[in-house]
Amino acid sequence: MARPRHPLGLILLVLFMGMGLAVGCGKTPDRSSQREDRDSTRTLAKIGKEEFTAAQFESFLHERFPESTSPLPRNDAVLSELLDRAIDERLLLLGARQHQVTVSDRDVQEYLANSDLVQGSNPSKAGNTLDSQRFERAREVLIINRYLQSIGSARYAPSAAVEKKYYEDHLKSFQEPERYHVAEILVKDEPLARAIEGMLARRKSFESLARKYSRNELAARGGDLGWFARGELPEQLEKAVMGLKPEQHSGVIKTDYGFHIFKLKRIQPGHATPFDEARRQIQTLLANEHRKEAVTQEITQLRKSTAVEIHFQNLKFKYTPQQTGD
Repeated sequence: MARPRHPLGLILLVLFMGMGLAVGCGKTPDRSSQREDRDSTRTLAKIGKEEFTAAQFESFLHERFPESTSPLPRNDAVLSELLDRAIDERLLLLGARQHQVTVSDRDVQEYLANSDLVQGSNPSKAGNTLDSQRFERAREVLIINRYLQSIGSARYAPSAAVEKKYYEDHLKSFQEPERYHVAEILVKDEPLARAIEGMLARRKSFESLARKYSRNELAARGGDLGWFARGELPEQLEKAVMGLKPEQHSGVIKTDYGFHIFKLKRIQPGHATPFDEARRQIQTLLANEHRKEAVTQEITQLRKSTAVEIHFQNLKFKYTPQQTGD
């Protein structure tokens, strides 16, 4: 099945995604690196009058998949989608330039000072060249960001009826799960844990015993761990807590951390967040959807007005084109 032309999450890539890029350490060029240089200059696409090269695409991939966190994808369908995204980014840059969007050198310097942007280019490049590429890439990122912000800057004020319909259509998203208020006493040896268990049986205050004996860092708060929903505690501990009634405490539970006694303080039943409480969140969600639609429409228009030619013979994967219908 053909992919949608511009998925909603498509090109909020620079507006909403961090730009973490990877670069290798410098090394002396050899014949293999010279071959890589020639290979990297091959044109993958022509966007208007601009050529988009294999080296630019590799840099784009490193931005989205830093080597330190995840491997580069080599799946044909994924690479096709990523090439589409890279082309859309270049189209947005062209659009920004047509609208004379600029950023100052000072803006770029401030951006680089507060980001980990590193150009994912050929590691054999000299340091000054690499710094220059990094600086210009940062400028592109900021120009596209500014352009995207201008596209989606028009204030969107949905009506109360639209907000209410969104709430009703997405009611499951506003469901709060049942939650459990839990306290803990943690000690290192079993005899002390058993002695505390005996004191609790004689109705000694759980909170005062926690303050006196617990090794938990929250002991000063009476061992109060806060609220948890199902799945947020380790299975062994959750099983012990979920079997309690409010104000009941568990028996002694041994783990790698020591010996625990838990108290279930309260249960908050699952419930839907009231519309009035969810309204501000709904307004933000609707504004984001409106912004995404505006960006999608802009990319669609740019693709209609700018010639894009894929050089299939230069790709190292089987390209699956986007759906061309409106």
